[in-house]
Amino acid sequence: MSRLIEDEMFVPISSDSINDISNQVTSVKETVDEVLKGAKKQGIKTIKYMSILLLLFTVHAIVGYIYYYYVNEDD
Repeated sequence: MSRLIEDEMFVPISSDSINDISNQVTSVKETVDEVLKGAKKQGIKTIKYMSILLLLFTVHAIVGYIYYYYVNEDD
C-alpha cells in the first residue's frame, strides 16, 4: 500500500480533464436542481431520492474513470 501511495500519489491530470469533469458535475447538479424543483411542486419525495442516487452514481463513474485511466497504468 505504501508503494502505491509513493509511486502513484501525484499522477498528473490535464486541465482539460479537470474542466471536463467539472462541467459534467455542474451539468448533473443543474439537472438535479431542476428535478427537485419539479418534485417540490408536485410533492413527490421519491424523485428527490432518485436524483440523489443519480448524482452519487455519476460521481462514482467519474472517480472510476479517473482511477482507470490515470492511476491504474499497468499497461
